[in-house]
Amino acid sequence: MPYSDPEKKREYMKAYNPKYYDGNKKRVIPRNTKRKTDLRKEKKEYILDSVSHSCPHCFSNEPLIIRYARAGNLYDLSWKQLKLALANGLVEIHCETCHSKGKPADNH
Repeated sequence: MPYSDPEKKREYMKAYNPKYYDGNKKRVIPRNTKRKTDLRKEKKEYILDSVSHSCPHCFSNEPLIIRYARAGNLYDLSWKQLKLALANGLVEIHCETCHSKGKPADNH
């Protein structure tokens, strides 16, 4: 088999990839952009479903604000990392009222 050697395959792919992507930019880039946009929407919907689309603090149905405790884009995490971030409390979800005036637990 010609590519059983990983080093030979790497050399071949290094030469092949630029030619392929230069010739197919008009087809590949829009498709990849759409896929990434759709995946980010799916992840946002997953996060909102985790709190039933309502504020976990005051249970209102106002638009929710999602904040990630780390640097970087929350929606670019892998599914496993996203689920771990939710489970470990690194994702803060609250409505606009709780964001501006504080959570009910903080005010009582």
